[in-house]
Amino acid sequence: MKPPVIILGMHRSGTSLFSQWLSSSGLHLGDRLYGASSFNPYGYFEDCDFIELHKALLKSIGGCDSGHEKPLGSRSLFNSDLEKVSALLKHKGGDFMWGWKEPRTCLLLPVYREQCPEARYVVVVRRYESIIASLVKRERVNQCRFISFFRRLGAEDLVIKYYQWRFNNYYAEIVDYYFSCLLSHCEKVEENAIVVNLDNLLVSPHAVKRCLMVFLPELDFVDFEDVYDGSVMSSPTDIHFISGKVRAALDDKYQALIRLSVSHG
Repeated sequence: MKPPVIILGMHRSGTSLFSQWLSSSGLHLGDRLYGASSFNPYGYFEDCDFIELHKALLKSIGGCDSGHEKPLGSRSLFNSDLEKVSALLKHKGGDFMWGWKEPRTCLLLPVYREQCPEARYVVVVRRYESIIASLVKRERVNQCRFISFFRRLGAEDLVIKYYQWRFNNYYAEIVDYYFSCLLSHCEKVEENAIVVNLDNLLVSPHAVKRCLMVFLPELDFVDFEDVYDGSVMSSPTDIHFISGKVRAALDDKYQALIRLSVSHG
């Protein structure tokens, strides 16, 4: 069985777009994929079997099954949980290029380092301001009736500020935790990991493609422009209502991940 290619990144980091590219280039990401939505009109490219497994594992360790809400979980997995992971990996693998993308994987990386010691990892990093803004926007959209009421009153900007005040720092702390998990993981699997800066991919896709062709030579890479639709990507956003301590920690971890992406070419 060939080792998997595991695509890592925080929720709303551009991993769906990236996975669409690798899928179009020959990476098998599953037979039952999570469908499209208003946030990802082309689909998430997430294997539903891994989604269901990871939700169950997060609940087992005392976390929220969404993977982007507190608590994130702190207990150790039971042996029965590890057996479920092993069984799914055996079921999914084969003599072909395969892998998965599922953001909750970032919270379970010690498990996969043990279960898949030869796995290769592609880490997708996006500016944390854009990640947080996208998560907060989703909170607003989920309250569409509430937003519509204030829009009719001409007070939509006030509601937007409220959601930023309510959720920006909350999600900043979660993004910081994901970045910590990714940095720690990259240190442990240095030879089997590559970090991709989403901003570089959008600006210089051919340079990123050349690096990936070396890292994943088995794939037949199509041009990134063949799958990229700029209309579905949100623009970089300035964010407020984040504590200075949390912002400083995020800056440090983000820059450390970017340095890793530069070191890969």
